[in-house]
Amino acid sequence: MRPFSNVKSLPRAENTPRCLLSYHLQRALHDYFEEFALPECVGYSHQVVEALKKCIDQQHSVGVEDVANELNVSVKTLHRRLVQEGFTYQHLFDQVRRHFSFHLLMDDFSIDDISQRLDFGSAEQFTTAFIRWTGLEPSAFLRLFCSERHLVSP
Repeated sequence: MRPFSNVKSLPRAENTPRCLLSYHLQRALHDYFEEFALPECVGYSHQVVEALKKCIDQQHSVGVEDVANELNVSVKTLHRRLVQEGFTYQHLFDQVRRHFSFHLLMDDFSIDDISQRLDFGSAEQFTTAFIRWTGLEPSAFLRLFCSERHLVSP
């Protein structure tokens, strides 16, 4: 689900009372918080998510080799254990990146900082991924939700 991925679905500001528009924006922002939550995992996949979070929080490299080293296993073992639980490293990595991209953006980190911190090759790659996730460019997303983000708690 991408709330308001089609911007035309937003109520038209000139035809909508401010309180109703604010309500729709708050609701959509709340939906983003829910959609961008970290994946709920147990077992080994949970350990991988926690290792990814730690690497991102400490601004370390987040490659599969780094996570495997953090968990004291080989890359092959990491992949095998995740497959046993029905996950892939790339899927978990993408979910964690999406979660952090949203929160870092909402905390006023720059696009360049976010793309570097989340191991995107460039700001353009981050922007492309963000558009795929939300239907909006990061700058458009912030303009749309800027006045509402303080009203919704994660």
